[in-house]
Amino acid sequence: MSSSPQYPAPAPRDFSGADAEDLALYRETFRRRMPESLEKLHRPTRGVVELPLHRAWSGMTSYDLHKPRQRMGLYRIVLHDGLHDDLPRHLNRDLLLQMWPVLRTLVGRTVRTVWEDAFPSSPPASGQPRDGHAELHRRLLVTEWTDDEAFAAYGLDETTIAALRTWAVEWADDLAARLLGESDDPDIG
Repeated sequence: MSSSPQYPAPAPRDFSGADAEDLALYRETFRRRMPESLEKLHRPTRGVVELPLHRAWSGMTSYDLHKPRQRMGLYRIVLHDGLHDDLPRHLNRDLLLQMWPVLRTLVGRTVRTVWEDAFPSSPPASGQPRDGHAELHRRLLVTEWTDDEAFAAYGLDETTIAALRTWAVEWADDLAARLLGESDDPDIG
């Protein structure tokens, strides 16, 4: 799960005094939640995951693992808000490793740093897609999280932005299904 030249980790800032102490305590809260190894993350890769309301405080409690956006949202919530026992209950090692290039951009810097420090040289997930397909999938998913202003800077209006997002999400969902081995097409999986 280490950073790479393609996905560099942000440079740490210099903190001193109370700020450094607060940051160290904040990081320690996430470190205590960590599993001893990624092998402890054994949640099934299919089906619907039900989060308890105290974890899914935004209101959505059911996450369909077949839907990439819901799966990404679930993992983001659990990584940021989950306790030690929540991680193996709701996360799967292979899915986490597959989604990490995008997921690491959606979680806070502290969560990302703690996970990448704890598992710097994690082995690739079984069935890990080729880099080109994974990068395409990442870029398609990022359109969902990109601010409208970024698209408007390229001259896109609201209708075009909405259509672009719909197209990208549909394509990402299709590509995710193929990357997860649900396709008979030998060029994809």
